[in-house]
Amino acid sequence: MRQFLSLLLAIPSVASAASLEVNIGEGGDYATVQAALDATAGQDIVISLMEGKHAGFKVSDARQVSITGSGISDTILGPIVLENADAQLAVHKLTLADWRAQTPGHIVKVDSGAFSAELVHVIGRGAEAESALYAGPSTSLSLDSTVINGFDAGGLEARGATVGLSRVSFFDLEADSGAGMRLEASDVTLSEVTFVDTRALTVGGAIYAQGGTIGGTNVTIQGANANLGAGLFLDGALAAFSDLSSTTAWADKGAHIFASQGELTLVRSRLEGGRAGRGGAIYVDGGLVRAQNALWTNNHATIGGGGVWVEHGDLEVRYATLYGNIAPRGGGLAVGSGKADLRSSIIAGSAGGALHLVTSDGSAAFTSGIVWEIEGSPWLSAGVSTDPTPTGTPGISQTMIDPQFSDTRNKDFTLRARSPGIDAGPLSGIDPDGTRADVGAYGGILAWPLPDADGDGFAAGRDCDDAEAAINEGVQDRPYDGIDSDCGFDSDNDQDGDGVDAVEFGGFDCDDTSAAVSPRATETTGDLRDADCDGLINPDLDGDGWEATLDCDDLDGDVRPDGEERWYDGVDGDCSGGSDFDQDGDGFDALAHEGTDCDDTNPRVHRLMNDETLDGVDNNCDGADGKAAVAEGEDGTVALEGRAEAAPGTDPDLAALHAPRDEGTPTRTGCSTAGDRGGRWAGAIFGLGLIAALRRRR
Repeated sequence: MRQFLSLLLAIPSVASAASLEVNIGEGGDYATVQAALDATAGQDIVISLMEGKHAGFKVSDARQVSITGSGISDTILGPIVLENADAQLAVHKLTLADWRAQTPGHIVKVDSGAFSAELVHVIGRGAEAESALYAGPSTSLSLDSTVINGFDAGGLEARGATVGLSRVSFFDLEADSGAGMRLEASDVTLSEVTFVDTRALTVGGAIYAQGGTIGGTNVTIQGANANLGAGLFLDGALAAFSDLSSTTAWADKGAHIFASQGELTLVRSRLEGGRAGRGGAIYVDGGLVRAQNALWTNNHATIGGGGVWVEHGDLEVRYATLYGNIAPRGGGLAVGSGKADLRSSIIAGSAGGALHLVTSDGSAAFTSGIVWEIEGSPWLSAGVSTDPTPTGTPGISQTMIDPQFSDTRNKDFTLRARSPGIDAGPLSGIDPDGTRADVGAYGGILAWPLPDADGDGFAAGRDCDDAEAAINEGVQDRPYDGIDSDCGFDSDNDQDGDGVDAVEFGGFDCDDTSAAVSPRATETTGDLRDADCDGLINPDLDGDGWEATLDCDDLDGDVRPDGEERWYDGVDGDCSGGSDFDQDGDGFDALAHEGTDCDDTNPRVHRLMNDETLDGVDNNCDGADGKAAVAEGEDGTVALEGRAEAAPGTDPDLAALHAPRDEGTPTRTGCSTAGDRGGRWAGAIFGLGLIAALRRRR
């Protein structure tokens, strides 16, 4: 750019030229420009052209000539030739055209000297044999606010020249090569230059550069077409572009850029809508291509390398977003015998895999980046290096995650505030806002500046509401007002940030000032604090509403002091502490469960109970009802009334007691083990003895 400004200053302006001023045209000082030059040989001259068409001319002597027309649409000037090394010609506010259709050559031909144009329109007829402008060896050519269109032999050709273009547009141009510009061993500087509908039969639809240097900023290419490198074809050139944009391009290899040998540096490049056999965006065939802050989207290749094909040479990419690129193999990138190294980048929404190694001769690395939504397997070809970065961040194990673009449908690939790519770049990387670098096209210090509509100092990606200056990630949030003031994307009703809203606002956090208190917390015995918001100050592990100190089994929610007892299941369901096999609570387990209680539903029936009466109940579980009775007949005789025995089988608990058994077999009643018959006779004899003793006492 410094070189271009120096070039412009070297070209004479109207004010700096000699005082000789002439008018050309009907009623003017001279009829033609050539007549004025011939009459003032060797003198610097300022020429004003009246409205109308004026014949071309030649500058053969050393002088400064400045020509100004009446207006671009009012003044038309024919072809110009400079052929003196010390000649300097500047034209302003006019149209350059071969309006007589007599000269098949260039409209402006600079064989020697320096030429500049400002506010000029260069128009072709569509049947030219030579380019619109030509600058030969050791010449200089500068254009400002100039339009070149309608030429069948290209717009600008430079061979060994110094060229500077600012605010120049190339429209509707065709050529065998370099339809916009064909540059050979020239030093070229571009600023705000646009190429639209430029078509080459072989290479370089917009720009062909062989050797030399070319640098540009804000260069835009639309609708380019060529066999190789429809946008740029670079052959051994040293090239550097910032803010290069190319859309809708067609080529067999490298729809937007074909780089062979040399070195190309791209900063903030946008390559979209390219269609090619290999390299929908870029084809690298040698040399070195460096790209930082690259946004390469929706490029397709029919063979491979939807985004980039690296056949030979090296590709180094930092902070790039490759989205929607498609190819049968290597939707993002395909590497032949070359080398590709991508860092802090995102490959997403592509088909044919993210990065593919075509041959074992090539190598590729993808680190500190994100891969997401890739059709085709594997996403990263075998052999692609994903080693951890120097910061220790794992490689591929953490790359498979949604980058959360703002709006891919509207081609907005900035990252949302919650994107995992925010502040995920290298520790040494810095974003324009001073924070740690993000990954993707908008990361790093050279990234495109992001909008800050509300002027709060926080740009897109860090400001969740860019229409309100009081909302950004640097604000202290006020809880419970319904506004996420600090862009934390958490609940405004969760002051302590424990993930549970306050009970006062429909949540379950009983103390929203302490993150240690919530239903997710663990209760601790003895701290006199209800940490888990269950209404208790000690743990209740089973959540049955009873603290562990009162719950006999705090791991079973069905066991608690107010629980339901289910008898004979071996579980103390109501924490009473009694036997689960003593339903009537008389202290004796049920006979059916290895106990001695023949009726476990009646607390007045057990083996220590007195059985005094014949009431049909075996109260002491001895197998019979009541004690033996003695009765005296009317004749004074004594009779023994037999005991009323319980009928076996009338009670399930008594059934076991009366079951047939061998003599001497013990029972579970605690009674005598003598046989039934022996027991009865012993009782009868004892009763008779007792009656006799009583009668003697009388």
